[in-house]
Amino acid sequence: MDRFWHSYRRPGSLGAMETVEPRTCLAQLERLLAEPPAAARARGRRRWSATWAPGTPLVLHGAGDMGLRALGHLREQGIEPQAFADFAPEKQGTVLAGLPVLSPAQAAARWGARALFLVTVANRSHSYAATARAYATLGGCRTAPALEYFWAHPERCLPYYAMSPPETVLEGREEILEAFAALADPASRAHLLGYLRWRLHLDYAALPGPCPEPEYFPASLVSLAGPQCFVDCGAYDGDTLGQFLARTGGGLRSAHLFEPDPANFRRLEAQVRGLPREVAGRVALYPVAAGARCGRARFQSDGAESSALCATGNIEVPVAALDEVLGGAAPTFLKLDIEGAELDALQGASGLIRAHRPTVAVCVYHRPDHPWKIPLLLKRLLPGHRVALRPHAADGWDWVAYAAPGVPA
Repeated sequence: MDRFWHSYRRPGSLGAMETVEPRTCLAQLERLLAEPPAAARARGRRRWSATWAPGTPLVLHGAGDMGLRALGHLREQGIEPQAFADFAPEKQGTVLAGLPVLSPAQAAARWGARALFLVTVANRSHSYAATARAYATLGGCRTAPALEYFWAHPERCLPYYAMSPPETVLEGREEILEAFAALADPASRAHLLGYLRWRLHLDYAALPGPCPEPEYFPASLVSLAGPQCFVDCGAYDGDTLGQFLARTGGGLRSAHLFEPDPANFRRLEAQVRGLPREVAGRVALYPVAAGARCGRARFQSDGAESSALCATGNIEVPVAALDEVLGGAAPTFLKLDIEGAELDALQGASGLIRAHRPTVAVCVYHRPDHPWKIPLLLKRLLPGHRVALRPHAADGWDWVAYAAPGVPA
């Protein structure tokens, strides 16, 4: 452990930052992880019954995928919510799965403090704390995060992205402590501590706020000096390529972009065609998914950022191990945002990574154990690099692990 001091959000103080010595941070983590998994399991399952009583009107705030997931299970339990509520004007006044979609003000006027507003939103632009404050101003309406309900029914509802029952965190205790020690800077360790406090206790005040620097290319962590060979897995519509070109100022030697969703790939092709000819000529496009080995797999194609490899996917796509496909390349920067397949893709690129030692930026928020397993794998693949964690959105979304030669101590 180094001797630097750092700050993090203590529970119960949404904006207050307190200075904590690293040894204190480690001691807090050890205390946090000392709870027996069985005790955490029981605690998580009884939390919902203390929040909601049968007969209390229930409104689902968030008319999207998570809301439909919660609604389906609630109906299986014989619980019928009153309505959906949503901040999005285009959703208000519609009907979803037989329930009206109201504005929060309309729902609050109808049910007010009698109801529980279960917040079923899962996206990078949403903050549970902000939504809870908004409902509190509407007549003191009560809110609860959907995870409270999911914790009571984990067999049916979880995992969901990185969300999981609290005991699953405690079962990873040894790896978490190893990852904590491997992180290069105080901010990363503070972020991990606050994130785990949320995962174990739904303490939204402990979650780190978004990093003010750009995702994937924070200048304090990532240097893009010299000619670059950029590999982007989960290239989507070329948005990250555009950011990379802007940061490098045209210093692109080559780029290799992987995007298996057909609709996204068409947009990616159009984006590359719009580049200057001398730049577009250095960009290779691959309509395949990155994985541990070459083959084929089912894929859920939605034409969106959330398209992903999935056993019940609606199409089949080719899968490539980067070691086999990019044998002649010498990547300087590797970015992975592939909806949960990041560990497999890193394993399939381990030869390239060890040989060429690129800077690596990997999303860690898609699976429950990725916030510690991915940093550990990066440290093993790149022992001379320094590994850091940075959140780039609220509530644990857009969390990225960076491995780079210049990450500060």
